[in-house]
Amino acid sequence: MGRPQNGIYRDKKGNWWVDKVYFGTRLRQCFGQNLEETQSWLIHQLEQLRQSHLFGARAERTFDEAAAKYLLDYQDKVSIESDIYHLERLIPYIGQCTLDQIHDGTLEAFVPITWAEQRELIPRLPDHLGRMVLFDLNTGVRDEVVCGLKWEWEIAVPELGVSVFDIPRESVKGRKRSRVLVCNTVAQSIIESVRGMHDEFVFVWTRGVKKIYVGGPTETMNNTAWQRARREIGIPDLHIHDLRHTVGMRLREAEVREETIADILWHVRPGMTAHYSVAQVAELVDALNRITDERSRTNRSLAMIAREARGETSPHKVPMQMKNG
Repeated sequence: MGRPQNGIYRDKKGNWWVDKVYFGTRLRQCFGQNLEETQSWLIHQLEQLRQSHLFGARAERTFDEAAAKYLLDYQDKVSIESDIYHLERLIPYIGQCTLDQIHDGTLEAFVPITWAEQRELIPRLPDHLGRMVLFDLNTGVRDEVVCGLKWEWEIAVPELGVSVFDIPRESVKGRKRSRVLVCNTVAQSIIESVRGMHDEFVFVWTRGVKKIYVGGPTETMNNTAWQRARREIGIPDLHIHDLRHTVGMRLREAEVREETIADILWHVRPGMTAHYSVAQVAELVDALNRITDERSRTNRSLAMIAREARGETSPHKVPMQMKNG
């Protein structure tokens, strides 16, 4: 199908698209069945680009525009499907906000769980799943890492009294390099509680009360037991990935340096080391030990304090039906 000169065309499914280059900038976005919205968006973008070209005015970009450009520029990333998932959750809330309008307040709908909610959630889970969730809340690693954690990756650090796990590149999101999973005292106690339960995997599913039957590894923590427990405590759309967000929030509340948080959560940053010394591991352990309970919270937001005082559950989130929690 030939594309009209005005930059708007309709694909075979009936969706309206913008695909136009103006002053060297490519504008490309799909608008579904709404032609009027498509036309209005294009007119607005063209005027912003014209103002920028003629008068040097800086174009105001909305979050959904920035997200569209990001996905176009990085469409070959290994983790692009995960990026799409997270952007889809954010766009209904902040898609039309300009980038300068986005701050902690606009992201309040994505505040992780409180300590009170954690205390309600874990006892409602089967023992093996409760251990995995608590381990996640003390390490910040992804669902697939917890489920696939192997004993052969463990490295005991006797100077610190804890273990680290050297996660191979193939088991890390992006698969670019291996990463180190550091245990704090709570995570280490969980490791010791399951030691010897299975020859290969650290976390396996169990059932029974008087006689415990041990099975194999779980594919995901986002199973029916998790989904039932989150409904029972009034957070029906709590995702497993939100546990990782919770760790990041709690580390900031405990005034841990952003560089240390990035190392714990495996965020890529300049100067990030590939090989840790005992002293560097000790810094990460110390940071994670600050989030074993509620005492190190001097930096938490006033909104979080008010929410906890009211005894509220997590704010409404975007309902998504995804295979990952």
